[in-house]
Amino acid sequence: MRIFIGPIEIAGVAQGLAAGFSEIGVKADLVLRAPHNFGYETGEPSSVFRLWSWLGGLRSKVPRRRLVVKGATVLAHEFIAWIVFFKALFKYDAFIFIFAETITNSFFELWVLKRLKKKLIFIYLGS
Repeated sequence: MRIFIGPIEIAGVAQGLAAGFSEIGVKADLVLRAPHNFGYETGEPSSVFRLWSWLGGLRSKVPRRRLVVKGATVLAHEFIAWIVFFKALFKYDAFIFIFAETITNSFFELWVLKRLKKKLIFIYLGS
């Protein structure tokens, strides 16, 4: 079994889950949509996942006043998210989503995962 954990990190919970699964011999990858400010280590397995994370970081750094560049990074990040989703679809058996965030944040994504009988876990954090 291979597990997807992500796409955001809150207080080290996702990294702790990945480390815990690794200790018991279950393959789990932490895949973040953008690099975390505290530098949590990810297990991003391929260049598409790294590109998605890099674009997510770039997306947050581009100021709003640069509207064209901001729009281009947002569109590129959303487009790559669909590629990441379809790649993850065939690579992972279970998905653990942190704080109700999914890869594409769409109902279609959840519908496809349900139809393919993938295990879905949502972890809500906060008050």
